[in-house]
Amino acid sequence: MCLGAQNYNNIKDKFNQLSKKEKETLLLAVYGFSKETKTFLEGWFGLKDSDKEYIEQMKRETLYKVYMVRSRVPLEPDGQKVNQIISHARKAKVGFETILRLENMAYRGFIESLNEYGGGPENFEDMAANHMERYIKLIKLGIEDRAKQNNLLLELKNYLLDKRNMGTDYFVEVFELFSGIKIDHP
Repeated sequence: MCLGAQNYNNIKDKFNQLSKKEKETLLLAVYGFSKETKTFLEGWFGLKDSDKEYIEQMKRETLYKVYMVRSRVPLEPDGQKVNQIISHARKAKVGFETILRLENMAYRGFIESLNEYGGGPENFEDMAANHMERYIKLIKLGIEDRAKQNNLLLELKNYLLDKRNMGTDYFVEVFELFSGIKIDHP
């Protein structure tokens, strides 16, 4: 047994030995530990629309950084934070539509940053492509309605055509590979 599993089992045993009052005290401490923990618990138990909180976090980390910059220095989305938002949302059991929207905002945030500033860290292309791939896979595997699938893929295709330049050819290739839809090359 790995150390993490052993520690978990020890914590579980000790938790089960607590009195009701001690459990309430611990839960209160955990609930107040951080904003993320609070949002997670509220979403887990369906007490708050945590979907909106995760969407706002993603907006602040991606598109707001690209377009709402108040300083002269452009801010770049942080790939680790973007992935963390999606991971936390999944763990909090947000709905499928929210995960779909978060992946959409993630790839667009990186593409918009690259497009707006003419470049960025080398890994921005990979992050944009990875999130776009996940978005396409979610559409194809999670949406049964073919018309809705086609509409979302057409929207993505048009987005890529609108942002088309030499730097976005890679995203067109990723789109074609995972969607099965060809984009006419000019």
